[in-house]
Amino acid sequence: MAPVAIAHGEAVSYDAVKMPDQFDAGGIVDTLEKSPTTVAIGASGKRARAAQSVGVLEPALDAADSAQAGNSIEKMLCHQMTAAHFEAMRLLEKSQQLSEKSDGGDGAAVQRGHLVVKYINAAARLMDVYQNGCLTLQKLKMRGTQRVVVQYQQVNVGDGGQAVVAGKLGARAPRRVTRRKA
Repeated sequence: MAPVAIAHGEAVSYDAVKMPDQFDAGGIVDTLEKSPTTVAIGASGKRARAAQSVGVLEPALDAADSAQAGNSIEKMLCHQMTAAHFEAMRLLEKSQQLSEKSDGGDGAAVQRGHLVVKYINAAARLMDVYQNGCLTLQKLKMRGTQRVVVQYQQVNVGDGGQAVVAGKLGARAPRRVTRRKA
């Protein structure tokens, strides 16, 4: 087994740190430094190899590091979110390249237009997956707890007076009001 380096909470071999193209499994993840097991070591190597095989190892490790992923579930979620993000960007790039091509006059533009729409729709679905992953990660970090703050205010207004009660005022999107037809 190659010497081990711990990089961004995942076990990577020393060779992978020197030459990221040739990733090989190695050492221990930081969350398990106190009691590493062979299962945890193997799982860490497989997570990193999977991210490497789709070309997102460095950004996936960076995302897990930024999110302060504290366990393997959070790390895998960060890796999945990274892969979804980069695939969405790749699809948007492909749609942009197709839309910039000139028409060959044989109906190819219509076919390209359909492909552009398909790429953009797939990218939008991946962006939704990414955003749902962000919400899931937040729920995991908060351990399912929700914090609600209720503030009570008492306002006394005399005859003929007016009062405005508000918290911090800021720009908000206008509320959409739906009216029922009578």
